[in-house]
Amino acid sequence: RVQTAYALDDLYPYDGPLGISFDAGAPTFRLWAPTAQIVRLHVFDPSKVELAGSPFAMTAGALGPARSVWSYTGPAAWAGNYYQYELFVYPPAAGQTLFQRTTDPWATSLSTNSQYAQIVDLADPALKPAGWDELVKPPLDAFEDVVVYEAHVRDFSAWDATVTSGAARGKYLGFEPDAASTSDGIRHLAALAAAGLTHVHLLPAFDFATVDEDPANRVDVGDLFASLCLKNLAVPTATCAQFAGQTIGQAIASFAGDSDQQQQIAAWMKDLDSFNWGYDPLHFGVPEGSYASSAEGTARIVEFRRMVMALARIGLRTVMDVVYNHTNAAGIADRSILDKIVPGYYHRLDPDTGAVLTSTCCP
Repeated sequence: RVQTAYALDDLYPYDGPLGISFDAGAPTFRLWAPTAQIVRLHVFDPSKVELAGSPFAMTAGALGPARSVWSYTGPAAWAGNYYQYELFVYPPAAGQTLFQRTTDPWATSLSTNSQYAQIVDLADPALKPAGWDELVKPPLDAFEDVVVYEAHVRDFSAWDATVTSGAARGKYLGFEPDAASTSDGIRHLAALAAAGLTHVHLLPAFDFATVDEDPANRVDVGDLFASLCLKNLAVPTATCAQFAGQTIGQAIASFAGDSDQQQQIAAWMKDLDSFNWGYDPLHFGVPEGSYASSAEGTARIVEFRRMVMALARIGLRTVMDVVYNHTNAAGIADRSILDKIVPGYYHRLDPDTGAVLTSTCCP
């Protein structure tokens, strides 16, 4: 296999906008795909019904560097709709040229479980919490003054009973004081800020792959054991009967400390529960949907911004663990995104075989 990344950089350099930009409300889609022969834009209404006339043929610029960027401008009425790209490319993993559908790696909003990118303008007032435009970062005299506290969005409040809104626990809004009180977690951070803490560093909070964003499909340790039996048929019937009426957490706690059954239950749950540190990214520019009140559409944007504002109010800046050296998949896999757009470009490849390296436990 030929490694083309540096050649593509030389032949098709581009440092302009990608994703969607807006002019008088009309969205223009731009995608850097220098090796694609055809690119089509599929547009769907909020119910995911494809619009009449879709797909729309995207056009590439003139020969030279701009030839690498495919674009299409749609009407302002498309705002709030969803979209996907379809590209005719040669993926080495397939060994042939073919059409592939994918979302937009430059998306800023998504549908539940990242099946569709959403057409939104981050400057839309509807996506800004009250005071967002006036928000000023807490002062920082010099970078060497940074003091960092690492946190995980879900772990920060998932089991904090002082977050009086149960719906906010484990979510972006778990960082925000509710109408009744300020949580122990926020009081703790405020005390640290008063003592010199400057930044909260969030473990990956962008869209990642392996937590189902539909809560109806998830099973967590606080749920009844019967819910695990319903969603994983590998759980023995006798075990389901043994823990009828108990939560999964109660079942785990019933075993001796040297038992292997806790690990067995964790194995049954591992593809069903909410817990993940997020190091398997899909879309780097979209907040993770399982941390929002709804993963469908723009709630995740508004609530992420509310979290940032809540931390700023107690004197803390927010930084993110971006993990740009990870992806969930490559090649023609369902959750491959970047590699479907410019096959072989984004990943580190073995110098001898050309295969995608997985030295970070993922592509």
